[in-house]
Amino acid sequence: MSRRPLIDWLQVKNDYIHDGTQTCATLAARYGVGVATVRKQIEVGHWTAAREKYFAESTQKVSEESFRSDAERLAERKEKYLRKSDELWAFLEKLEQHRVPMELVTKTCKLIAAYGELHERDRAVLGATAPGDRGALDDPLRSMSERELLAEVEKLSSR
Repeated sequence: MSRRPLIDWLQVKNDYIHDGTQTCATLAARYGVGVATVRKQIEVGHWTAAREKYFAESTQKVSEESFRSDAERLAERKEKYLRKSDELWAFLEKLEQHRVPMELVTKTCKLIAAYGELHERDRAVLGATAPGDRGALDDPLRSMSERELLAEVEKLSSR
């Protein structure tokens, strides 16, 4: 009389539920039992329903993490735009200190806004951020002296 092998049915169940690639045949081969025996355990134990529930919950969890990641990226972008807005106001205050005519300031602002909007639309359409994540008003304006800024404004307004 031959003895049946001891099967860890809890492990078989775990493999079936958590690994969507496992079939009755693969589990039977791995644990040295018949396919019909594995199939019966799956039916009696309602493992298929447990497997479906596990994969539905996993999919939901991935979706939630993706949503959270998107929300974090949006918050970062908002913070960046607020910083850029502060930089623009500082630039406008410098222009005001030098008594630059309002017409010139308005024209300059429109040019900067148009460039920034086009730049951000292009990046949004591509679904990616540029290396260094530099906006329209980054390093070039920040590194200029006041005299260079005024010269740049005059050059822009003559276009």
